[in-house]
Amino acid sequence: MKKICLIGKRTARLTILTLSIALCVPCTSIALSNAATLIPTWSNAELVPGSIALNTGNSASLGPSSISCTLIGNCSAGGTYKDGSGDRQAFVVDEVKGTWGDAFEIPGLGAMNTGGDVTMNALACASPGNCGAGGSYKASGIFYAYLVSEVAGQWGNAQTVRISSLGGTTINSISCPSPGNCTAGGSYVAYPTPQNFVIDEINGNWGTSQQVPNLNVLN
Repeated sequence: MKKICLIGKRTARLTILTLSIALCVPCTSIALSNAATLIPTWSNAELVPGSIALNTGNSASLGPSSISCTLIGNCSAGGTYKDGSGDRQAFVVDEVKGTWGDAFEIPGLGAMNTGGDVTMNALACASPGNCGAGGSYKASGIFYAYLVSEVAGQWGNAQTVRISSLGGTTINSISCPSPGNCTAGGSYVAYPTPQNFVIDEINGNWGTSQQVPNLNVLN
């Protein structure tokens, strides 16, 4: 059986749902009497350890926004919650060999998030314990794009994406084909219209963001 991990919401609690699907086999080898084995079945929802302890601000919208699974029983997810001050923060949580660990705040992001509002827009993993994620945080009334990487099961500190913008910036998507090598895309404000940027991580180091070539002509 092949497992695919999904995430859902339950009132102010983060839950995990597991979907089991039979591996594909040639149609000619399936008897009609066994057709029912191909019907997906849902397991019971599980409360993610640490989610209630994080959500001391009782956010009614506590829940994940991104998940990536690279092997059976090995997934990573991210989302937002409210802390005791009522500020929205971002968390990540890892599943290793079928067991979910504690959800925890993205390292370093809380100190950057002086405006008390964040998004977790994208998360992708190249292999178990090697992921990248991003979104935006608020400081001085403006949203700034951030990126964070996980290497060998350890999440590093969030870092701000540097780009000249007349307004807010954010990460919208990310893809990681191999550990330490990811590409992310986002948006920023450039007169007179919003524009998009891309940024590459090579061997664990995020480079310089750049506007998508020729997009300003098309947009």
